Amino acid sequence: GRWTKQEHLLFLEGLKIHGKEWKLVASHVRTRTVVQTRTHAQKYFQKVMKVGASMSSAGANAERHADLMGMDNGEVVMMMGKDPSTTSKKRKGAAAAGQQQAQTQTEQRVKA
Repeated sequence: GRWTKQEHLLFLEGLKIHGKEWKLVASHVRTRTVVQTRTHAQKYFQKVMKVGASMSSAGANAERHADLMGMDNGEVVMMMGKDPSTTSKKRKGAAAAGQQQAQTQTEQRVKA
């Protein structure tokens, strides 16, 4: 069934304390099994990524969740399985590569 607000808050607290040790997080929540806790975590991280991707500043969503969990941005990014030192660099590099490709295609059309 659906997680109550209290269960979710306990989940976030357990996540902050125990990281991805789902057995320990589940014992912190007390009303959910390890499998239910792991599934909730998966859906939670998917939602964080989806909302973050739809915002103009992807970091703003991570900051909001970091505040909820009492963590800094780097901790949230690492919990989502990313290296905080390369995340923004990769995003900037991909954007620059896309712009370069579009410019090259435009130049090729002009020459034709």
